[in-house]
Amino acid sequence: MYIFIDKSVFNEFRTYERNKENKDISYASVDDIRIFNFIDEINNLPIGNPIASFETTSDITDYLKEQWSGLFQRLLSESSKQKEITALNEIKSTAKTLNQLVSFLIEERKNGDQAFKEILLSNHPAFSQIRELLKIPYRVFFTNLDELNDLLLARQFSAIDESEWDNKNIWEWINPSVTPRKLLKIKSDIFDDDLKLKVYTPDTWDKKLIALKDISDIAEFDDDIPF
Repeated sequence: MYIFIDKSVFNEFRTYERNKENKDISYASVDDIRIFNFIDEINNLPIGNPIASFETTSDITDYLKEQWSGLFQRLLSESSKQKEITALNEIKSTAKTLNQLVSFLIEERKNGDQAFKEILLSNHPAFSQIRELLKIPYRVFFTNLDELNDLLLARQFSAIDESEWDNKNIWEWINPSVTPRKLLKIKSDIFDDDLKLKVYTPDTWDKKLIALKDISDIAEFDDDIPF
């Protein structure tokens, strides 16, 4: 909260502070010394409330421009730092995966293939892509189609009947609760014959396997999805 006090009042407030006990002083800027009492209360508030004096409205606007310019600069700086933090977290996640791979190679070599699959599955590229597309604030994880359906249902996506798909190899879900409605398309290639999630590494993953599209009407689907 920014507090602005008439300059003459604010100047006399300093005199008032030195003469609180003197009731005989007459102040030129105020008719009632309770105004000074109120300013004194503001000064003693536990949360900082910047106080500035003014003579004209331009004094107020100039002060606010200066203050908000500083706030904007700080916000830009914090935004830049947040990007660095995000990148650092991604590096840490990758490093953790590499450390796990090394540990399994050394200590669990006899189960190496299964160990690799479990590590790669826990860091599947589909999880981060779905989380980003659907703006999910928590970790995404599923191992088969049923678990994916449960996840999407929790995000208000309903499976579209196979007869209405554009392509039999591309499964579709719709979220009609938002405007515009969202259509999610996922290629069946990411699952095996038992409908279990296949293992992909980041270099073998293709983002075109999953796509999200804004639609105005379910009857107006077109071929803009990049499959």
